[in-house]
Amino acid sequence: MSTELRFLVQVKDDPNIDPARKKKESEFWHAKALEVSCSFLPSECPLVSHILTSYQKHHAPVQQEIVSLT
Repeated sequence: MSTELRFLVQVKDDPNIDPARKKKESEFWHAKALEVSCSFLPSECPLVSHILTSYQKHHAPVQQEIVSLT
């Protein structure tokens, strides 16, 4: 786990990595954490609620930019 966290910090702080890639990586890890926690923990568990809230805050469809076609 510490190796994974170190990798995530390095990716976050690396100025050579595209910001869009960083966002996709973040969304992937949020979704993976949500999937694993929902698989093994009860839905009323505070950890599941925290991960879900964080995912919704950072990656919810309402956070996405609306592109105009005109």
